[in-house]
Amino acid sequence: MEASDSLRQKKNKIFFVLYLTHPHILRHTGCTRLGENNVNPKVMQYVMGHSDAKITMNIYNHIAEMAHVENEMSKMNLPETVPAVV
Repeated sequence: MEASDSLRQKKNKIFFVLYLTHPHILRHTGCTRLGENNVNPKVMQYVMGHSDAKITMNIYNHIAEMAHVENEMSKMNLPETVPAVV
């Protein structure tokens, strides 16, 4: 009985890891790596396919240094609202 419990626990652990790992994580990772390598936010916006660079910088870009993000955003001289591209 112990062997089957151990096997069940292993299967549950594998399922749990696979369940939490999703290909969308790679999108966030890719955007973060672009930001860490000082890629222009407008280029990142284009690569990610977003209509607004703020989406790219605020949601997908997980740079540890917020000052770096704010510096790049200030360079862009964006208006408060950017019209969506249709």
